[in-house]
Amino acid sequence: MGFLVAIFHKYSGRGVNKNRLSKELKAVIQEKLTIGPKLQDVDIAKLMEDLDGSKDQVLNFQEYVTFPGGLGFDLQ
Repeated sequence: MGFLVAIFHKYSGRGVNKNRLSKELKAVIQEKLTIGPKLQDVDIAKLMEDLDGSKDQVLNFQEYVTFPGGLGFDLQ
């Protein structure tokens, strides 16, 4: 769990809102998921839409932590 927290803070710190991910999710996926480089932008956009429970176009930490387990992928 500590690894997920560290990744969230590393990438959310790149954006305007330091406690949420938006376009930074693409970097997390491409840099930290073994399948990331194979995913197309449309796939990442669909994932973002699916994870964004509040539909505010950003992921808070609670929304973010559901994606690695839900995808069944290992973070590097």
